[in-house]
Amino acid sequence: MIMVLFPSALQVYPTRRAEVLDALPAHGTHDEVSDAEIDPTMPYQVIRAYCDRAGIDCYDVTRDLLVASRESDLPLYRPRDTHWSIRGNRLAAEAEAAFLRAVVCPTGSVQDAPEEGG
Repeated sequence: MIMVLFPSALQVYPTRRAEVLDALPAHGTHDEVSDAEIDPTMPYQVIRAYCDRAGIDCYDVTRDLLVASRESDLPLYRPRDTHWSIRGNRLAAEAEAAFLRAVVCPTGSVQDAPEEGG
């Protein structure tokens, strides 16, 4: 089993997180929360700790998307949506494929991949 973790736009884009925090007081909820108090990696730290204890391979796409978000202004997520853009999908797929390739074919050869059912 391999678990792959996907970040939300709020974890990748600090400006989107700030927009949400700025809107909270208008809704009368959590108006005392500041960005400095939020660790966007905390959910994944908890899941990774579980995976480590359970012996489950785990890959977190967050770092790949963070790097991509800093390299280009092209969006990784659709506007006002939680889904990835075409660019976000492509980057996540490439990152996952590289991780899985190393797990499934550690010597770099597809011939070394285990056969189905075995």
